[in-house]
Amino acid sequence: MSKIFICADIEGTANIQNPLELRKSEPLYHGYFAEQMTREISAACRGAREAGAEMILIKDSHGAGDNLLPDQLPEDTELIRGWGLHPYHMMFGIEADFDGVFLTGCHSAGGTDSSPLAHTNNSKNCWVKINGEIAGEAYINSLTAAYVGVPTLLITGDAGICKFMKEKIPGVEMVITTTYAGNASRSRHPRTVDEEIRRAAKRALSISKGQCYPKMPKTFQAEISFCNHLRARGASFYPGARLKESHIVTFTHQDWYEVLRFFFFVLSDNLV
Repeated sequence: MSKIFICADIEGTANIQNPLELRKSEPLYHGYFAEQMTREISAACRGAREAGAEMILIKDSHGAGDNLLPDQLPEDTELIRGWGLHPYHMMFGIEADFDGVFLTGCHSAGGTDSSPLAHTNNSKNCWVKINGEIAGEAYINSLTAAYVGVPTLLITGDAGICKFMKEKIPGVEMVITTTYAGNASRSRHPRTVDEEIRRAAKRALSISKGQCYPKMPKTFQAEISFCNHLRARGASFYPGARLKESHIVTFTHQDWYEVLRFFFFVLSDNLV
């Protein structure tokens, strides 16, 4: 049985320009982009089904994990809402028996200038690095998939993160939803993007999976640059972590799961 896991974010959804459009507590929020996020996920599901996928599990991985409209998703899918309070974080629910991962609605990493919505996990850090290179959520999530032996077959999102991920995973199918210049966004019509996602998802299940894994380093050196130096000081007391500079805490380990555990307690906002 072919099984697909979809990690769904929203900032890389077509036509998004302002982060305030995504926050339910803001006056600019009107729900349109939750609907478009749902349409893009649904398109990916249809393409996967057409290619033979028999089981699709979706993780709503933005904000409180309550963005997707369940009754507008294909009826033959399963949905995880909220947070599992697990180091896999956005990838909660992934297991070794999945045949592939789709990363949808992805956005550029914090510390890059390819999107006005660029961030990694939250706005309390300036950037996250792995082995000296800025690493966004999509890359972290693809490493988590590879850790359990599952390839990343499709990525959709802004031009900056798609370019980065194509360099890391040469075989991955990608759909660029939005291109940014400064604070301006440029996108194709949403229905055009939906159709491109459907086609890419269908192709993704037939590509060579050997080219769909990021390289797993033997050792991971994770660094977080916090906006507030007090958060860095507090994070430095995590076992094995150290304060590199006033705003930067670092953690090194050979086991990716231990790095995820470090991120979960030091970087995440989803602890109870």
